[in-house]
Amino acid sequence: LGDQRIDFATLVRAKFILARKLEDRLKQFRIASYNKGYQELLFGPNAAVETSYDYAFTYNPDIYPANWLYSGRQRFNKHFYPIPGELHVEGEEFECAVALDAQPCVKHWVRNLAQQPTASMSLQTSTDRFYPDFVAELTDGRLLMVEYKGGLTVQTEDTDEKRRLGGLWESKSNGHALFLIAERQSRHGRSVYDQIKSKIDALLSRAE
Repeated sequence: LGDQRIDFATLVRAKFILARKLEDRLKQFRIASYNKGYQELLFGPNAAVETSYDYAFTYNPDIYPANWLYSGRQRFNKHFYPIPGELHVEGEEFECAVALDAQPCVKHWVRNLAQQPTASMSLQTSTDRFYPDFVAELTDGRLLMVEYKGGLTVQTEDTDEKRRLGGLWESKSNGHALFLIAERQSRHGRSVYDQIKSKIDALLSRAE
């Protein structure tokens, strides 16, 4: 307020507005502090992140609580469940699913369902849980997590956090997992199919 003076009667009348503003400001400080601590814990100079199969997630073949099922003509031969859930019959995510299903090194894959903590794979971000669009098992038993981002969503803070978190998950997996942010067309002009294939090929070449 600077040097502006407000009389007591005005303050009393505005007490609920002031209380709400103060509460909102404190909430912002708490979120900023939590996010800073989270980033330091995972990516700081003294971070000591480890992975363990004691906390591994496993898809239950009998439980797939999709709110709706794919109803298009495309036949998916490698989806873990009979029909993919929450996948539109066309569009960029559909094209990503087609590209994933066509990969020779993919044994099977799952259209990962958002906001299903007991039935879907997820990673913890600084504010909530991140459910990647697709999770696949390769023919050699390794995992591939694919998050599709199109248009302006490729360059956002949210996508950047997911990219860093997924990259950390990959790097700490001891070669057992891959993470990819797939785009409709990469900066190098590669299609979604080629982006996925390149990611898998890079892992296989390191293993040889």
